[in-house]
Amino acid sequence: MFSRNVIPHSYSYFEKVIFPQIKKTLSAKAGRGYAQHLQVLEKANPRAYYDYAFQTVEYSDHGNLLERFLNLPVPKCFLYGSENRHRSYLQRLRESESTVIEIANAGHFLFYDDPNNYGAALASFARNSCLFSLRESP
Repeated sequence: MFSRNVIPHSYSYFEKVIFPQIKKTLSAKAGRGYAQHLQVLEKANPRAYYDYAFQTVEYSDHGNLLERFLNLPVPKCFLYGSENRHRSYLQRLRESESTVIEIANAGHFLFYDDPNNYGAALASFARNSCLFSLRESP
């Protein structure tokens, strides 16, 4: 979400300007998820965040993440927050054999926005996947 804003800058500039801006942006956004992520960033090592941003953007741009996910030889579940229902890749996921679950009233940090429904959705998927696997076993 913020990684692209990190990579054009030197570490020194990131630490002094960009990292505080990211925190300020998070503090201005409504929603439990943003507040929780801000708490994580308050404890985070800025150098780790900076270094991780480069890898995140590289994987996002060139890692073929959607194809890799879809080709996993296991049952797959993709959860997303309702604020992100406009994402272009959701249709492809729905057309696949993946289970796609929307968490209502959640954004990018859906596990913070609604941890109960997030956990319930994962648990349901895990139960159903295990049952399916058991039925398929000889």
